[in-house]
Amino acid sequence: MIGIGDSLLGGTVTNIFFSGGINNSGQIPFFAELVDESGKTITGVFRADPVSKSIPESTSTLGLLAFGALGTGLTLKGKLKQKSTVRRSSLTYTI
Repeated sequence: MIGIGDSLLGGTVTNIFFSGGINNSGQIPFFAELVDESGKTITGVFRADPVSKSIPESTSTLGLLAFGALGTGLTLKGKLKQKSTVRRSSLTYTI
């Protein structure tokens, strides 16, 4: 956003007031007082426009978790199969 000491329209913000309002586009109106390069004080109502950030989608995270669970399940299944094969081979049959 903006604060005291920040640059605005070629001047420096000396006072700022937010009313807490926000419109449907996510824009925030605020009142600011600033001093320009010549020392003249300017007051007015301004608007802050939102800047969107890219947020990673949760589907990629869920896919990675599902892939890990599948790999773990297959590994456990393979180990159980190996144990049952070992048990069968140790049995002796007499006829």
